[in-house]
Amino acid sequence: ELTDALQLVSDSHKLVGYQASDLTSLELNRLKHATNYEESAENPALDVRGGLRILQHPELFKMELTALSHIAKKMRRDIPVIVPGIRTVSELLLVNQMLEEVNYAEKANLPLFLSIDLPSHLHQLMHLMRPAIKGIVVNSPRLHAAAYGIDPHNPELKHHYPFDHSLIRQYLAQITAHLHQTLPIWFVTENA
Repeated sequence: ELTDALQLVSDSHKLVGYQASDLTSLELNRLKHATNYEESAENPALDVRGGLRILQHPELFKMELTALSHIAKKMRRDIPVIVPGIRTVSELLLVNQMLEEVNYAEKANLPLFLSIDLPSHLHQLMHLMRPAIKGIVVNSPRLHAAAYGIDPHNPELKHHYPFDHSLIRQYLAQITAHLHQTLPIWFVTENA
């Protein structure tokens, strides 16, 4: 079913990527039997998620990548992997190593796209931009929320702190200033 859904989307759009699982403990605990394994965090926005969860449960990420590689082969196209919430260069290197292992084992080509969803990514950008990075995804709603210290899913806070386009333009200028090669840059917008 996922293969058919991705094929349908890719037929109607030229750009298709896959964001790795990014569930907060609150979202994870909504799944059947999850409360047996996961405690809820007090602040889901600062929860174990994205790159950190991948490092804590690498077997789940490798399973996700293996399934995605089968879909990519069936569709006869590369599907970029977007991993949100990578906080450090060492996390990025470990995530990329897992991706390379799956690509090698499955004879696949799942390129890694860096998700810029934290302001700290901008400060580390020159260190995060490794040859393994084949594209960038700018998650503007998350950048905005992190910059203002708000939960991006709380509608009342979004009302008090409207989307700051000038801030995102400043961030984009920082990103493009650090690019030493031509890479695709995708945007997640406030309406996504």
